[in-house]
Amino acid sequence: MKQIFEKIHRYKEQDFEEGKPFEFTLDRATKELNTEIEDYTRKWLEKNGIVYDKLVLGAQDKLQAAKENNIDLFIDDSIKHCRNVQSGNIRTLLYTSICNQGVETPDLERAYSWVQIYDKYHKYFQK
Repeated sequence: MKQIFEKIHRYKEQDFEEGKPFEFTLDRATKELNTEIEDYTRKWLEKNGIVYDKLVLGAQDKLQAAKENNIDLFIDDSIKHCRNVQSGNIRTLLYTSICNQGVETPDLERAYSWVQIYDKYHKYFQK
């Protein structure tokens, strides 16, 4: 996973050099927003080598958060959140996880790994 995020970070740097805006935003839904959750999340991201520009915590309405943060590609393992964000015409990938793997979702594009997410991102946004 760390290698994939390193590649995404390289795309970010390349896009910046070419004058294209690129921001990697992470959103973690949590009903209780406190410094412990934020600290834990930041430490986990750092430990796993995930470089990001912005961390959004506590967004219950993912579509609103995606619009407010100018998200071009939304990735989540929640079918509900993906459908909500997709309804706002934002490209969405449903990350296959234990909570959704047996559910038919013909209306959502799936990603089965971070390698596949990287490949799809590259296809969508790189020329």
